[in-house]
Amino acid sequence: MTTDARVHWAPTNLRELGGYATPHGPIRQGVLYRGGRMDELDDDGVVVYRGLRLHTIVDLRRPDEIASMPTPVFGSERNVHLSVSTGNNAFAEAAAKADDPVTAPEVLATAGDYFRSLVTERLHLWRPVVDTVFEADGEPLLFHCTAGKDRTGFLAAMLLKFLDVDDATVFADFEMTTHVRAPFVERRLEERRRELAAALGIEPDEVAPASMDAWRQLMSSPPEFLRASFDVVERDWGDWQTLRRDGLGIDDDALAQWRARVVDAG
Repeated sequence: MTTDARVHWAPTNLRELGGYATPHGPIRQGVLYRGGRMDELDDDGVVVYRGLRLHTIVDLRRPDEIASMPTPVFGSERNVHLSVSTGNNAFAEAAAKADDPVTAPEVLATAGDYFRSLVTERLHLWRPVVDTVFEADGEPLLFHCTAGKDRTGFLAAMLLKFLDVDDATVFADFEMTTHVRAPFVERRLEERRRELAAALGIEPDEVAPASMDAWRQLMSSPPEFLRASFDVVERDWGDWQTLRRDGLGIDDDALAQWRARVVDAG
């Protein structure tokens, strides 16, 4: 598991973007957080979240996820629900392929389709999200989904690119999820192995390695996932700032005002 100081509570993949370098100065600490579901926090976890003194929580999940895994109230924070999901769930399709050893090798490509779709048919869903993040007096702000890795990981990458953070840092932040969630992933993989074995009427050690490898990819954050989004941005927009201006319709003044709040220009 990572020991990066940006990790505040590993069980929920709670991390901050503070400290990352930008050409304009480092991102301020204690203003931008990313994470996953919080409905199973223990007492220590609740203390950590209350210590953030959150002003705004941006919940990227579907309504059914929110209903089944409600976010606790930590103080007087505002909880804004802005689902970025549609009826076309490429990750559900990838999960179905993972169970079959014949189609399991296709999982990485199917997940890549999802990340490409975030910049194509789902791009309009991100406008209200970025508007909420950019609005004045919104920090400290936490954005999250269920695992804090895919929807959350894409938003973290997008915000970092809007701050002109270099690609290597953005990808390192995305991939950090794999290390932070490693203990959870190992437990869940063993559970999934037993579930598959029971469904197939075989012993757990007889489950096809291809299926387990596919599930490991789905539960982690391989760089290929995010690379799929970056490739579409480069192909369709040229760069992330053009996507912001022309794709999301968010002007330079809005970016400058937000950047002045979250970046320590010195």
